[in-house]
Amino acid sequence: MSLTSPVPDPISGIVLTALGQKCFFCGQRCSDPAIFWCGETADIYLHPRCVTDFTIRLHRDVHEHDRPDYYRRLRNSDDPMRG
Repeated sequence: MSLTSPVPDPISGIVLTALGQKCFFCGQRCSDPAIFWCGETADIYLHPRCVTDFTIRLHRDVHEHDRPDYYRRLRNSDDPMRG
């Protein structure tokens, strides 16, 4: 994970900017500073404000994967608070 900036890195001289990139979470155009992840098949840019919401949803998906019986019961309940 990196934080983008239009300023070159003082050691490598590399500029990592998010200008012109779309946020992976909301789809809007990014500007610097932004969060950048380099994956095996794609690069991901995120607005700093989107990181928390994205992470919460990602953790929920992992939790659902790890506890399928709990979420199956939740989906099948008549509880109006299950939201």
